[in-house]
Amino acid sequence: STGFLVEDNIVYDVDWNNSQIAQNRNTANDHTIRNNSLGVKPDDPAFPKNIAARAGVEKEWAGVIFPVRLTPNPVYAMQWPTLPQVPQSLNLTFEDVPVGMMPRRWSLAGATEGATFAVTDELAAAGQRSLKVTDKPGLGKSFYPYAMYRFKTTQGAVALELDFRQGDPGGDACLEFRDYQDKAPGAFSVGPSLTITPDGKLNAGGKTQAELPAGQWSHLKITFAVGEGAPKEYELTATPGSGQPVTARLPFVKPDFTVVTDLYVISGGATAAAFYLDNLKLTVPE
Repeated sequence: STGFLVEDNIVYDVDWNNSQIAQNRNTANDHTIRNNSLGVKPDDPAFPKNIAARAGVEKEWAGVIFPVRLTPNPVYAMQWPTLPQVPQSLNLTFEDVPVGMMPRRWSLAGATEGATFAVTDELAAAGQRSLKVTDKPGLGKSFYPYAMYRFKTTQGAVALELDFRQGDPGGDACLEFRDYQDKAPGAFSVGPSLTITPDGKLNAGGKTQAELPAGQWSHLKITFAVGEGAPKEYELTATPGSGQPVTARLPFVKPDFTVVTDLYVISGGATAAAFYLDNLKLTVPE
């Protein structure tokens, strides 16, 4: 670029070259450069006080520029809302969960095609959908796949109810509450626990508590408490199909189970199998 007017500038305390303008390799001859003060400091008698006095915004534009009006960014003025605590309790009918998906807030491990947890519309204890658990041979661990719901209860009553049905063929099902708090990495204590064999034997407390009929929905309920003074036991009630409820009071698997941190549902078989869950309701202190 050429033809610029450079005048009435005051520059000091900087390096400068009066013989050449480096911008775009132009020289002083390409511009009109006049009446500039270069290298003269304010305490020098030769300092151009008259030019310095004119520095700043021209008077006719001062009203536009000053005072500078700044509009604060409204984002910085926003306050985070106080959100309600997410409930830990569950009431899952699976009717609002898309087929092939899992409910929110559950984690899966060891799942693969043909061995997973997924909502299905094949059958249901009530409504149109339930949760189907499938298994197959050749998985990396005997307890794959499994689903985990993480929450924490240190004091108060806990209740779990659900409807259960074996598939054809039936699977090896396990439901248990775990305590991972203050444990070594990977270590945990089990409190209430039950297993169901492919032929419908409901085992807990070291023996068979009930026989769940094939092709029917059975209702299971576990209740217990944690916290200071709470007994180290749980109550298991099973209603096999259309039969009468069977109740047993059983000790925790591990007496050092003191806090609930997780609910696990495990498919523990090594063959092609399935079982179904429906109307899963977990009630815990909020």
